[in-house]
Amino acid sequence: MLVSPNLHVKHGVPLGSVLSTMLFLIYFNVFLLPLEGIILDYADVTFLLYNATTAERVNADFRQDEKLLTLWFSANFLRLNVNKCRYVLYSFKRMAWEGSVNLNIG
Repeated sequence: MLVSPNLHVKHGVPLGSVLSTMLFLIYFNVFLLPLEGIILDYADVTFLLYNATTAERVNADFRQDEKLLTLWFSANFLRLNVNKCRYVLYSFKRMAWEGSVNLNIG
């Protein structure tokens, strides 16, 4: 039988442990904010989805959600790694306004 050595943890959870993913999901699933976007998450990847017909609507909805999310992250002692944040536009046909979407954080 293989047994890992004991490890004293002063705070947090060891990265890569089964417990870290489980605690993250429990912690993040109580995320109840009145957002314009729809939140989908899987493990430690979270998606914020918007349905809009204009760039102005997407930009406005995201700016509103960004304010709420920034407050929530701060209140829960979390930091968002903006270098890992990306957005993708999905559509059945090319949108004339796709170059006008501005989803910058901060």
